Amino acid sequence: MNPTLRTPTPSSWTTAQLQRMGTYPSGRNGVRNSMPLEVPRYSPTGSKPGTIKVGSASWAVLAVLRKTGAWMTHAQLLLATQRSTKSVCWALLYLQALSLIESGADNRNSRYKRYRAKKLEST
Repeated sequence: MNPTLRTPTPSSWTTAQLQRMGTYPSGRNGVRNSMPLEVPRYSPTGSKPGTIKVGSASWAVLAVLRKTGAWMTHAQLLLATQRSTKSVCWALLYLQALSLIESGADNRNSRYKRYRAKKLEST
């Protein structure tokens, strides 16, 4: 076996990839050696960030909130969408990050929230 043609181990391959990235300026600590956020992340489905796929939990939650137009609790969204708790939770976080829905306090307890779709802006 030729010693110069070694099969790289996963850790050595990762190290080589990080070293090839070089440096970029950071806002707080000067310079860092890692991948900048501007590099697009890998998506196995090929979807672009900020898009909602038809039939997904985010799509279902947004459709219910837009259809009713009312404030809804997490439990009401679970019943209306027939999705799991985790998928509805992630959908609510994702839709809030996209500023498509808003949340408000529930009168039962400060830990509970209600959600509704934001009004669509007409252009």
